[in-house]
Amino acid sequence: MNIKTPIILTTALMLSVPAFAQTTTQPTKPVKPYGENPNLLHVFAYKAQEGVVNTAEKVGEVTEKGIAKIKPGVDRAWSNTKSATLDTLQKVDQGATQAAQQTGQKIQQTKEVWRGNSQQAAPIVQQPLSESSAPQQTTTPQMQPQSGSGSATSYAITDL
Repeated sequence: MNIKTPIILTTALMLSVPAFAQTTTQPTKPVKPYGENPNLLHVFAYKAQEGVVNTAEKVGEVTEKGIAKIKPGVDRAWSNTKSATLDTLQKVDQGATQAAQQTGQKIQQTKEVWRGNSQQAAPIVQQPLSESSAPQQTTTPQMQPQSGSGSATSYAITDL
């Protein structure tokens, strides 16, 4: 009989613990209170049930208090994160818009350089067919005073 009692007690506790863990969903307790002449195993099971229920309630209360303490900080951190994200998103959008505008301007400038500005009229040069079509050079020779015995001539370039 000494071997049966601990085995039965252990089995009863192991079977009753999962039922105690769900006390919030079960309004009635699986082990009923004991009467005037209870079985020792029934008393142990009832006491274990009460201990588990009380422990679960205390853990729930402590958890709720802890959540209540950290909730304002978490909410504040979450709102800060959202506002920082929105600020960053706005900055990225502005940067992308500016980059797109600058790129469009550069493309337009490049097109104007390669094709010529469409707003400016091309100069029309009229000259007789007997003259050369090579551009005329508009440089005039200028004499500078010579400091030596050589005769070097220098020209000023006015068109580049």
